[in-house]
Amino acid sequence: MNFILDNRTQTIVQVSVSIMLCIVMWTAWRTQKTYPGFGRWTVSKLPHALGWLLIGLRGLIPDWASVLLANGLLFISPILLYEGIRQFRGKPYRAISHYVLMVLLLGMFIYFTWVRTNVNVRVVAIAVCTALVIGRCAFNFMFGSARELRSSFWFTATMLACTTSY
Repeated sequence: MNFILDNRTQTIVQVSVSIMLCIVMWTAWRTQKTYPGFGRWTVSKLPHALGWLLIGLRGLIPDWASVLLANGLLFISPILLYEGIRQFRGKPYRAISHYVLMVLLLGMFIYFTWVRTNVNVRVVAIAVCTALVIGRCAFNFMFGSARELRSSFWFTATMLACTTSY
């Protein structure tokens, strides 16, 4: 059985789910008592949705928007997630290394878009960089937690590691 999925349809679904999740989380954040870091986690869904929207518009909008801006937004999303997790854990949450990595990543995107076009290198680069940040997110949940919270933190870390949609 052949099952073909259109990339634009997948992108629309990705954008829709991210926007709906952002709306639900925003409502909870503004109306309920939430934990520290929840606001950053909520806001992280917005660049995620916008990044996928710009990728979905590739060919209809300039490359600087559909490649450079889109991937920058997709990469800032897990950075905000990481900062929210660190804030939740009561630890310093600014990681300059992530922003340096983002600048390097965007430089690589400029090179492999306009100087020496190579989509495969761009895909691998964003995947590896995102995996590094998501891995740090999972690591922050897995280690240093109280014994009674350990199983729920490990579950959350596992879900982060398995369900990253980049």
